[in-house]
Amino acid sequence: MSTETPTRSAHLLEAWTVAGAVLVLRLPFLSPGFGLQPDGWRVALAARSMRATGRYVASRYGANPLHELLAVGLFDGLPLLLNLASALGAVALAEAVRRLVFHRGRGVRIAAALAAVGLPIVWIESVAGKDYLISTGLLAWALVFGLRGHPHRAGALLGLAAGFRLPMLIFAPALLVARPEPLGRMRLRDFTGLLTLGITAALALSPSATVHGMGILHSDDPAGYAPQRLLVSLPAAVGPLGLLGFTLAASAWVVAKSSLRLATGPSTASLAVLFLQGLLFVYNPGSSPSSYLVPTLPFAVVLVALQSSPACWPALALMTLSGALFGVSGPQAKQSGFQTAQVRFHLPGGRGLYPFYGEIFQNHDLRRQQQALIERVVREVEELPPGTLLLAGPWKPKLEWSAPGLTVAYRINPEDVNGRTVYALPGASKWSPGVHARPLPHPDDLLER
Repeated sequence: MSTETPTRSAHLLEAWTVAGAVLVLRLPFLSPGFGLQPDGWRVALAARSMRATGRYVASRYGANPLHELLAVGLFDGLPLLLNLASALGAVALAEAVRRLVFHRGRGVRIAAALAAVGLPIVWIESVAGKDYLISTGLLAWALVFGLRGHPHRAGALLGLAAGFRLPMLIFAPALLVARPEPLGRMRLRDFTGLLTLGITAALALSPSATVHGMGILHSDDPAGYAPQRLLVSLPAAVGPLGLLGFTLAASAWVVAKSSLRLATGPSTASLAVLFLQGLLFVYNPGSSPSSYLVPTLPFAVVLVALQSSPACWPALALMTLSGALFGVSGPQAKQSGFQTAQVRFHLPGGRGLYPFYGEIFQNHDLRRQQQALIERVVREVEELPPGTLLLAGPWKPKLEWSAPGLTVAYRINPEDVNGRTVYALPGASKWSPGVHARPLPHPDDLLER
């Protein structure tokens, strides 16, 4: 593999080319809404409350104060500007990955940068209103500065990342291996970098900690580790092409005994991130484990790019294309509005494989279906008698953002019904066992394309 070092002008051209490509590939998918998961919608609701009252309000358990305050600043342009912030986080992440593999050839650098943000779950989260891409981009740049011998800058960036997403603090030990010197030569300034991290994180988290105290450590997600959940979520996160790419790279590493001898620091730091994220997943896999892999996958791509193997090229190419091609849909495809008329291969369990209908396109279609469903539900609820209650489950923040003043409940206990008539969205009753809930008057219409 070539290891040429570009001139300054070539370096800038390369950086702007990558940044432009990453951003342009995200612009068509920035709307509607804040994504399929409810967290982005909750951030928007918290921003609406803070803008009205001037008091900090957490969007959910855990701590994401910088992301919530960012939503306040961008409020007049929501949801588009918050989604755009995620896209810019992807641009920053891609550039950081390019610098982590800077000693490889130009083609490998560009391919690694595009592959790191081209994996399905990374691409999907980079056009939604959540905090993953901003915090992961800050983590990647923290490693870049650490490897260049700037531990205080690295600590400050990771502290900011924790302000966007508290669990990023688990990557603090990675800063001790992200350094230009051999691991055995630790210096005082390496540890003072952790002190900078602590101070920055404390300041960044202070809005949430002041209001909720140690409650910021609480999580809505169930603790416990189920290995089968990771096995199921990984193919969905990387897609068939991404899975093939990682398998190809791993096979070359084992069979051909290719090495990571180039840029030892980046490879060690990336391995540290993967190990620490594994610990976090064991502690708390979360209700959406594929999204939890977002901080991990770009650094797995770094390891692939650092291989001294011919398999590096095809592996990175497969990962780059994985979000756009060969999407896998579930048996609910027709109900969800997938374009089932496209070329499709049938898979076990009622699933389908779409060669030209990748995960990012499926996700975008589902977001448009979601928006249409929200608008129809709002119209349905407005025609219900006064005093009725709608059970919406995870749809609650989406409906509350779309129709301020709408009376919606995530769940309700039987003793709290108090004689009210209760309606429920399809599937929402499972969150309120023991409560008799009627379906909306036209539930079939709500599920039509």
